[in-house]
Amino acid sequence: MHTYGYGMLWNVLALFGIKANSNSEQTKCKIIKLSSGLKSPIFFLYVASAFYSIPMLIHAIIDIHLELRTILPLLTTCSLSYVLWYVAYKRCQLHRHVARKLNDFLLKNHCESFNRSKLLNSIMVTEFLLQLIYVSLLVYCLNLEPEKIDTVWTFGFEMEFSFWGNVARFLQGSVYTFQVLTFPGFVSLFMSGMYLHCRDSLISYGRRLKRFPKPEMHLPYIMEYSIMIEIVREFEDVLSTPAFILVSLNFLLMFNNVATFFLLDDTALHLPFLLENGVCLIFSAYSVLSMSLIASETCIQAQKLSKCFENLYEEEMARPKPLLRNLSIIKAMTDKEIPVMSACSVVYFTRSFILSVFGGFFTYALLFINIKN
Repeated sequence: MHTYGYGMLWNVLALFGIKANSNSEQTKCKIIKLSSGLKSPIFFLYVASAFYSIPMLIHAIIDIHLELRTILPLLTTCSLSYVLWYVAYKRCQLHRHVARKLNDFLLKNHCESFNRSKLLNSIMVTEFLLQLIYVSLLVYCLNLEPEKIDTVWTFGFEMEFSFWGNVARFLQGSVYTFQVLTFPGFVSLFMSGMYLHCRDSLISYGRRLKRFPKPEMHLPYIMEYSIMIEIVREFEDVLSTPAFILVSLNFLLMFNNVATFFLLDDTALHLPFLLENGVCLIFSAYSVLSMSLIASETCIQAQKLSKCFENLYEEEMARPKPLLRNLSIIKAMTDKEIPVMSACSVVYFTRSFILSVFGGFFTYALLFINIKN
């Protein structure tokens, strides 16, 4: 199976219910989609998380074991995680199609192709190992203060602090962490890889453009720029909806964690609670900021290419006998609208968005400090 430089992340996306070698007619059958999804460990983890989170949350609401501040974030984050899984499941073939289209464009124009599979594979394995370490630490911290948090962390079910009780806590924590943190982290990493693919393709196109000595020698190559911009726009269309859900999920986690730190009393901030909120805050912030930073690079590289076309236009104008055809084509490429990666045209991934994230957190924290005081 061709990974197009994404490594094992293609295998992760292929496990959403669509086989890598399935044709377009077969994928229209929902039964075939579901049967291929049943072979997926991700599918089983989501089924396990549903059997874990939904009944226990209902039990907690009925018996009033959890307060609203605990139930609401759990319900919203779990729901958004399932929506994210469904969107990624429905768009798996589209992701593969646009990646193949961009890869074919680079091969056709003899552009340099970057392979990030080793980097993405190592990051993905590291994320999964960090989840296991985090859940193990959480179970260990729960054993340190059992009398304070047993009813909260088991949703009202009694569990002894024995070996099998700790195993049950580890499985519960692993399933919930995978659903709310690890899986969105995998999707964020995959989308960052696709944004990185767009950026690398623009860099490769610009490098080859600068190697041509005269405009008339690479005029057909210049006209290929419009095709490349259309492919980048297809990337933006395909990734827009998952990016919006992913940003919403991570922002909800981050703002809930910030509010928790500032609104709770010092006696309620026990060690397991601090560990969970701290890890969620760091992981969510890293997921949003890294994806936004890489996506913003696409716009920056497109601006550099636009500047390169402006220089070519000026060089052609400086010639004794400029060709009108060359001038018109180069001018058309210069005037191409620069694509900006966005999340459903609500959030635009630019450098100013990254600054606004920090500004929003600072304002949000000050608000809750004033409320607490």
